[in-house]
Amino acid sequence: MQPKLNPDRHPQTNGGRMVKRGYTYDIECAKTTHRLRLAQSILTGMGVTATLPEHDDKCILSPAQKFNRCFGYSYNCTCGVGVDPAPTWPEWTTGEMFDLAYRLADEVQTERGAHNQRDAQAAKRARVA
Repeated sequence: MQPKLNPDRHPQTNGGRMVKRGYTYDIECAKTTHRLRLAQSILTGMGVTATLPEHDDKCILSPAQKFNRCFGYSYNCTCGVGVDPAPTWPEWTTGEMFDLAYRLADEVQTERGAHNQRDAQAAKRARVA
């Protein structure tokens, strides 16, 4: 039997989950990438910062060993941190915070795009007329 998850502690939207995992890039959608980065900056501006685990200096994935790696080769982590470590957030963060940060980033970008589109259409009408 699986333990019950507290809905307040875990994001309920895909965007919130991506923000909580620390993603700042979506290979499929540039708009999502921008929204993720904006949501991360919103959280950082509000004082919510994540800590990432660091690799040992002897691990090949450590920043100290970056010149010992070959381009295009997949290396395994030898220190136990993992290839793509998850960030650790403060205890007081909730899933709703990640959902709201992503939702705010989405609203900002949607309204900015709509405003720029209206300006572009008005300029086009002025040129045609």
